[in-house]
Amino acid sequence: MNNFIGLVPAYNEGKTIYSVAANSKKHLDIIMVVDDGSTDNTRKEAENAGAIVLAHCKNLGKGVALKRGFDYILKNFPDLEGIIILDGDGQHDPDEIPKFIETFENAGADLILGQRIINRNQMLFLRRIGNSFISWIISRKINQKISDSQSGFRLLSRRFLENLDLKSTGYGIETEILVKAAKNKFQIKTIPISTIYLNKKHISFAKDFRMAASVLKELVSR
Repeated sequence: MNNFIGLVPAYNEGKTIYSVAANSKKHLDIIMVVDDGSTDNTRKEAENAGAIVLAHCKNLGKGVALKRGFDYILKNFPDLEGIIILDGDGQHDPDEIPKFIETFENAGADLILGQRIINRNQMLFLRRIGNSFISWIISRKINQKISDSQSGFRLLSRRFLENLDLKSTGYGIETEILVKAAKNKFQIKTIPISTIYLNKKHISFAKDFRMAASVLKELVSR
């Protein structure tokens, strides 16, 4: 079908991972799920959807999950052109995968970010403000306008991946990828994507705080 592989880091996403993996396979031959120590049926549901699954015995962090996926794919798929990352919670629409591939083929960018179309009535105010503030800081650091720096829906070219030495273990990895792409003169492009908003009662402010802390720590350390 094409030489791109879908990579989905997942932690306790048993309710959504089957749909994410199965719908992604409509556009990609291979989907890999890294089950980061889930205590639910994430692994089983991902396997039922036809995904390759790498599983951690305990939760090690999104950064560790992504790095393990990157390493495995680079070693085992020599014809790979790039990796498309999606979150496992169902907030990304797999039917938008072709947009990333088309942008890669037309522009040759090494890092393509999905910029979420923000619905002000659906995204909570504090989350919207936090995302905008972090994106503003990152834009200043890399000297390029990035409106949605924390979007997990992105494409990374093989050329970029082979030159990417990542240190982050948690949520800061997405910021580290951006900063290192800019620092090493890899081309960054953004494309608009829709966002499937989950029920607000499922939003974890503790998770949001940890994510913001990881991002800020990453920015200070680089």
